[in-house]
Amino acid sequence: MADGIPNFSQARLAMDVQGLNQIKLDNRRDGAEGLRQAAEEFEALFINMMLKSMREAVGDSELFDSHQQRTMMSMYDEQLSRHMATRGIGLADQMVQQLQQTPISATAAPSTMTPEMTNEAKK
Repeated sequence: MADGIPNFSQARLAMDVQGLNQIKLDNRRDGAEGLRQAAEEFEALFINMMLKSMREAVGDSELFDSHQQRTMMSMYDEQLSRHMATRGIGLADQMVQQLQQTPISATAAPSTMTPEMTNEAKK
């Protein structure tokens, strides 16, 4: 974004199948970048579902209740959720952080079972 003008060359549409294919390619090349993009896509989907639920909770307006209006609002919500996900609400960051953690093996972790629990499990 230069001088307050958004950079539309990097913006993607909500229903961008080529963007999903690009995530697959990026994941093969660089797993961390693919994970980041997939987390951002999930965040956009989550925000879209949240917006959809919010609109349903408000109810329909008699003034603007038509199939065309509902279609336009659905498309607007998809694009708005994509835009909101680029700025982020923190969900993608948390997912990447959680998924990049190395798992602790069961043998390395100290046992939290008491001797009574161990004996009960053997029965």
